[in-house]
Amino acid sequence: MKTEVFWDRMKSILGQDYPAFADAVTDCEAVRAFRVHLPAEKIGDFLSVFPYPVERHPVFSDAFYCTAEKLGNTPFHHAGLIYLQDPSAMAVVHALDIQKGWHVLDLCAAPGGKTTQLSAAVGKTGAVVACEYVEKRCAILNENLERLGCSNTVVLHTAADAVAGAFPGKFDLVLCDAPCSGEGMFRKNSRAQDEWSPENVTMCAERQKRILESAVACVRPGGYLLYSTCTFAPEENEENAAYVLSRFPEMELCAPSAEVTALSSPGLKLQTTDMDPSLCRRFYPHVHRGEGQFLALFRKAASAICGEAAGNGKGDLKTVPEKDMQTVRAFLEQTLDGDAAGDCLLKIFKNRIYLVRPQLEQYLTAPGLVTPGVPLGDLEKGRLEPHHWFAKAFGHEFRNRIDLTGREDIVRQYLTGTEIPVEEGVSGFCALTYAGGVLGCVKASSGRGKNRYPKGLRLAPGTATGPEETKRS
Repeated sequence: MKTEVFWDRMKSILGQDYPAFADAVTDCEAVRAFRVHLPAEKIGDFLSVFPYPVERHPVFSDAFYCTAEKLGNTPFHHAGLIYLQDPSAMAVVHALDIQKGWHVLDLCAAPGGKTTQLSAAVGKTGAVVACEYVEKRCAILNENLERLGCSNTVVLHTAADAVAGAFPGKFDLVLCDAPCSGEGMFRKNSRAQDEWSPENVTMCAERQKRILESAVACVRPGGYLLYSTCTFAPEENEENAAYVLSRFPEMELCAPSAEVTALSSPGLKLQTTDMDPSLCRRFYPHVHRGEGQFLALFRKAASAICGEAAGNGKGDLKTVPEKDMQTVRAFLEQTLDGDAAGDCLLKIFKNRIYLVRPQLEQYLTAPGLVTPGVPLGDLEKGRLEPHHWFAKAFGHEFRNRIDLTGREDIVRQYLTGTEIPVEEGVSGFCALTYAGGVLGCVKASSGRGKNRYPKGLRLAPGTATGPEETKRS
């Protein structure tokens, strides 16, 4: 078998710990866990209504182990309250203390687990530019940002070097969760083993170097680069960390947070460099309850000189014509409570109106722009038809809100696309909240709520959505 090379290498790396590692990869199931996408003070309320047994992560307050199946069918998932994610992958974003208001570039962003973590970390005053080179994966990234109601993100479909040309020295943090040989996913994904080869490791390592060069260029003086992979190969991990240090003297390797250090193992000592291996961190499945992961945190010197930005042109966005602006503003005033979107810019992109937070405007001329903010909706026959993402991102600020927590029969009706009953006298667009999240919205009239849940997201009638149903299915 071609993977014998992998196992021989791991035996050499781990020594007496190798049997425990091999048992963890070959004989144990992958860990099931999720992250709660809520402010810390609201997680207790979420747990009070979450019906499945959970075990708290020993370090991260928003992370929980859970063995329940089909959580993707539950209202908690549809409301954007949970993101199913490997605990080792979650740990990467915890490597440093990310501040509110930071501007962050996620250079290899799909499927969006770390992107949504970053979005929550920098808050409504921050900005996350999420770049994904593979078009199909870019669509998945968009779907997850929508489901979790992120409102501070710009999505790009372009290559790393194009982003570096557009935004040199721009970001407080650049996350480079690089495409890799996937050795850390062997027990989770059998395809990772089938596709593994020494040649693929070499190819990935070289591609990562090119991406890292672009990543370094995007970091502002004094800012950070966070490099991660889900593989164990030294060529893709420590050797690439050493490459960054040798290629870019303005970069220094930093110790990650104490929490991440406590959960992980030190990196490997390289004979070709005096780099301190303990500053690199490895996650092994026999040590930490999660899959394989590697990370290295760098800081760029405050005195570093950054390159000049290439001309980006004017982009494809347009201002909303004055004849339509009155309709849009009237809709926002009727739908939202107070001035919830008052600071947002209104832009047209590919015939759709978007709400763009002011700090995102500088990124709207980027190459490969896919999503410039929150899709507000489309103008049709003199009225505005709101987009699902708008309801997800601003649902808590809707004038009309209907809480469906505990009303599982109504939730099921909504998720399968049927009308739901609403209180008489309520009219217009109503956000549907659930356990602190937002499911979407309905258009209320005469005691009925016309379903606005996107057809592509709806559950088939009879799909199990709760714990008892899941056991029977």
